[in-house]
Amino acid sequence: MADEYIFKVLFERADDGGYVASVPILPSCYASGPTLETTRQRIVEAIRCYCLNQLELGGPIPQKRTGLPVMVDEVKVRLEV
Repeated sequence: MADEYIFKVLFERADDGGYVASVPILPSCYASGPTLETTRQRIVEAIRCYCLNQLELGGPIPQKRTGLPVMVDEVKVRLEV
């Protein structure tokens, strides 16, 4: 029986018109593609590989509680030099 995990994924529109996906709880876990669906498939595979690697190395699979609200926003930062 396979274990199942749920991860929050951030999808952003790329400058070239495609998409980039990242998983905030998994460092360096990214995927990109020309369409949202392709990017979704690629990030699922990237997550799967990341988790299998963690298990192979004896490490934990990072998890946050699911069902909590997520907010994505932009903030402006001004740097005075």
